[in-house]
Formats: sequence, structure tokens, C-alpha cells
Amino acid sequence: MKRYFERLDQESEKVMSLLSTCDIHTLMSESCHVEVGTTIFQVLSISIPLGKQLGKSRFIVIEGHSGETPKERLLYNCFSLRVTEAPKGFRYNKRRDCYRFDHLSLRLHTGPVTTIELLERFKKGKKESVACDAGLIITRKDKLNEFKIALVCKGPIFATIDIAHTPTDIQKVTEGMTVRVRLGS
Repeated sequence: MKRYFERLDQESEKVMSLLSTCDIHTLMSESCHVEVGTTIFQVLSISIPLGKQLGKSRFIVIEGHSGETPKERLLYNCFSLRVTEAPKGFRYNKRRDCYRFDHLSLRLHTGPVTTIELLERFKKGKKESVACDAGLIITRKDKLNEFKIALVCKGPIFATIDIAHTPTDIQKVTEGMTVRVRLGS
């Protein structure tokens, strides 16, 4: 059986390490889909503000990507992380020094990141299989509580990212996935 691996590239791994040292307070996206009766948000990308350094704003942008194996055409989804000077899909208003908002903005409890788990998804066909980096579970802790959020890339053809923040929803979106890498304690 031919095995394929779709892993984070070096830049994404560096950004994931940077993310593990951040105090994440907001997740932003230029789009959002929510079904009635669920608390899972489906977005095209996620922008996480890091604040300003040397007078420039910085953001971590997480995007999903789709692919398929060459013979059996097994569809898979993975993601990448990049540091940018602007959130993805937002317009900047120079007069007010702010970004125009008609998007999703999830405010999180303050607290530093304690762990990041990189999740792997497997797909198996008759002649091929693929393992891809397709999710993150970010754990943050304040003085009293621990708070988890899952970011999971899914498809099948068009890669989107599910954001889950309740234990039930995190279990639902990460079902069948395994932890490949853990950063933090």
C-alpha cells in the first residue's frame, strides 16, 4: 500500500510554536456558517491578532487546503499557519487605524496557552492511504479554569475550518483523529 503524508511545512511549525507562547484573546474570520442547534462555527480562515511589533500589526492566519491522492483520489484536508501584517479577508480603515468589521469575532477568556495538540487524520483506500495534519486543540488556563478550543480542517472538496469550544463539540469534530505533536505542559 502506498502511504502519503501531508504535514505542516516548516513555516507552519514555527508559527505553531509561536502560537503556543501567545495569550490568545480573539479569533476572527471573514466568514462564518453556523447551523441552528449547534455551537460549532465553520469558517474559511482564522486570524489571531498578536498585537504590534515595531509599529506593525501582526496576525497568525490559519487556512485550510484540500488535496487528493494520485490513484484512488482519496480526498483529504490539511491546514497551514502564517504570520501576516493583516487579518485575511479584512479591509483596513486608515483614518480610524482599525479593520472594518462584518465578520465573525470570537472573544475568548484571557489566559496564556498551556498546550497545543496537533491532530492527525487518517484515510485509507484499497491501494493508498493518507495521513494529514488537520486539527489543533489549544488549551488555555486562567487563575481558575481551563479552556479548550478545537480548530479542525474538513471538507471534502472545499477546505473549511470548524471551531469548537464545548467538550461535546470538541469530541465531535475531533472524532477519529489522533495527537501527533504536543507543545507545552
